[in-house]
Amino acid sequence: MTQSLMRMPFATTNSANQLVDAIVAAQTVDPDRIIRIGRAAEYPKQVWYFIASFIALVSLCHCLSVVFTYTRTLKPASKGIAPRGRISLLRLPRALVELFRVVAFRCTIPVGQSHSLNVAEVFLTAAYIAVVFTWSLINSTATTGLKLDPKYWANTAGNIAASQLSLLVALGMKNNIFSLLTGISFDKLNYLHRMVARVLCVLIWVHAGGRMKLGLAGAVTWNHPWVQCGLLAGVSLTLLSLVSIRAIRDAGYEVFKVVHLALACIFILSAYFHSNGLGLGYYVWPSILLWGLDRFLRALRLLVFTSKATLNGNATG
Repeated sequence: MTQSLMRMPFATTNSANQLVDAIVAAQTVDPDRIIRIGRAAEYPKQVWYFIASFIALVSLCHCLSVVFTYTRTLKPASKGIAPRGRISLLRLPRALVELFRVVAFRCTIPVGQSHSLNVAEVFLTAAYIAVVFTWSLINSTATTGLKLDPKYWANTAGNIAASQLSLLVALGMKNNIFSLLTGISFDKLNYLHRMVARVLCVLIWVHAGGRMKLGLAGAVTWNHPWVQCGLLAGVSLTLLSLVSIRAIRDAGYEVFKVVHLALACIFILSAYFHSNGLGLGYYVWPSILLWGLDRFLRALRLLVFTSKATLNGNATG
């Protein structure tokens, strides 16, 4: 009897240890999880660093061009005959700049039967695609050796797409700072706006495909409104990309503007609610502010022009 009583604590201790071991084993953290979270948070920043550096480079070139042009206007024109037979090294930088402009903006590449892109547009399109997809898919090999693990690239692609919405909206604004910094007109930036939208549309479906491959279960089932908002955002941007094709856009431009406004509103709001469901709303709300600011400035400008026209009409009458 005494021996059996003495063995009971040891038996209880062994059972408790086994239970603790089972709980610990069940709660073992995925060794890749911390790595995935870190990369999904860091890579969108790195994409923006790259894009911001490129914008800064173009802005610097534009400023130097403006300064160079201004200093040339201050110099008195030479009345003598230009020397022949020898090339002035001082004219070489200007000649190279002119050569670059001719190649970049005047040399075109046909796309289809009725459309063409200049070399600069082709380069920027290829570069942007390479940047966003490289950062979305790079370093996606799990510690187990599985390459292109969707647990890595699915969320990273979604985060990068969400972080690029501010760029997408800014390029579509008539009152945008990019035109001021780079000297590029709104019409040319509008091509980049459409290009970024289509690239992000593909990237969003890459994100959605990765999530569906992993399985929509637990905290990411279809029953959650924020998951439904993600699907709504992808569908609305897809429809927006389709109706913005030139042939469809030109067939009924006034209808296109209304559809564009409605789908853009649905897309940006649903993208915010989807991101905010994961605590990532800070990626999207700056684009909402930019979009609202652009709408306000357009309405204000229309109101000012209408008021001036009314006053001029009354004065004439």
